[in-house]
Amino acid sequence: RDAILRVRWTTAAELVGARLTHRFGESEPRPIADARTTRVLVIDEFGFERPDPAFWVDLIDQRYSRGFVTITTSGATLDELRAKYGAATIRKLIEPVGSIVEA
Repeated sequence: RDAILRVRWTTAAELVGARLTHRFGESEPRPIADARTTRVLVIDEFGFERPDPAFWVDLIDQRYSRGFVTITTSGATLDELRAKYGAATIRKLIEPVGSIVEA
């Protein structure tokens, strides 16, 4: 059987919005469930969404532990991202062979 590579593109604002509208007792919103299970996830505008560092630390750690690829775009600097999410979380975005490109 041929493997199909699923890629999910989303924005940081969409994921945070889904989290904020989620009601206790309901299953996880589709955008967040997809973000947790898609092998390749692209998150646009990371770092400018409403602050919720615990959500991002959990999501990125879960993806990292599973060996999933997470690609982010951001206008924030590396130092700003480290200050907001912590150095360990940002490190997990770029390991083992990733990189940060600052323009």
